Amino acid sequence: MLDSLNLSNCKRLRSVELRTPALRTLNMSACSALETIEVDGATALQSANLFQCRCVTSPSVLTLALSARASLQSLLLCGCHFVTDPTLTTVADECPFIRTLDVSACRNLAPAVVSIITQPLSLG
Repeated sequence: MLDSLNLSNCKRLRSVELRTPALRTLNMSACSALETIEVDGATALQSANLFQCRCVTSPSVLTLALSARASLQSLLLCGCHFVTDPTLTTVADECPFIRTLDVSACRNLAPAVVSIITQPLSLG
């Protein structure tokens, strides 16, 4: 079964449908025309690189992250201009194993939201 997929620099790729439950690593960096990612059971996904996927929609990012919520450890969204505050907040709340989250150059994020999600967990 496929466990790693690299589609980086596919400049004309606009939509991807993933039906790969064993997939652990997804690299779609610099797919600058990518808008939608449809996911069916990416439950083993540990790392997703969407660096400079400027057109990817916030709902697509959310669907990808929530599909992999039990395993996702790294989500790179640098330069994903359409990622929104509610999406980022939901990802932070619903994906407890994320250790790396890159949202640099995400134009639609408010500084307050970035500050909130980076606060240490309060156990008390």
